[in-house]
Amino acid sequence: MAPIAEKVADVTAEFLEVEKEILTPDLGVGDIPQWDSVAHLGLLHQIEKKFDFVLDVEEMIQIEIFEDLIDAVSKHVTA
Repeated sequence: MAPIAEKVADVTAEFLEVEKEILTPDLGVGDIPQWDSVAHLGLLHQIEKKFDFVLDVEEMIQIEIFEDLIDAVSKHVTA
């Protein structure tokens, strides 16, 4: 995993209280009980806090799978 992806995985696993190994690129909202729509909003907020940036509404709407989350963070943060 790239450095940014590794950091996103750390934050995501901690927030969702899951093992990092289940965070595959195609894992999406609703694929596991811990990542429902409410948890998704909380996760996005946690990502914004941890990486010190704000996602715009369009970006939030486009984040459906773990890979999308990594891509969004990568646009705002350098390794």
